[in-house]
Amino acid sequence: WSPSSRLKALPYLDNLLAKEEAREKGADDALLLDTNGNIACTSAANIFLWEGDRLVTPSTNCGILPGITRAALFELAPEIGIELREEEIAPAQLARISGAFVTNSLVGIVPVTNIDGRDIPAHPMTARLAAAYELLLDAAEEED
Repeated sequence: WSPSSRLKALPYLDNLLAKEEAREKGADDALLLDTNGNIACTSAANIFLWEGDRLVTPSTNCGILPGITRAALFELAPEIGIELREEEIAPAQLARISGAFVTNSLVGIVPVTNIDGRDIPAHPMTARLAAAYELLLDAAEEED
């Protein structure tokens, strides 16, 4: 972990190289690991994983950028009955997930459909969370 990991410009070359390598292998993006070998994020987004009806995401303590969309989901999830927790996520946990999505301010909430050749099912609560997020964005636009 490096303090500069919270600054978008300095470590971003690693993210670009990881995304390029992923694309060369036929993937849309790359999962990045923290210094402990746990899942941290993708090259340009925060990642969320469904474990049943519980939603987990890596903690900002692992050096990820605390995204704006990510922060909004921590407010929205409890309001619509979704348990959302930060925790360390070992790559082995991917075998047990019941859905996944990524977030960033440019794309919002995007379901993940495949990780390392394994199809990832669409979790029904992802659509509900995305709809709540869209309502939040619409309300913010009306205030401006």
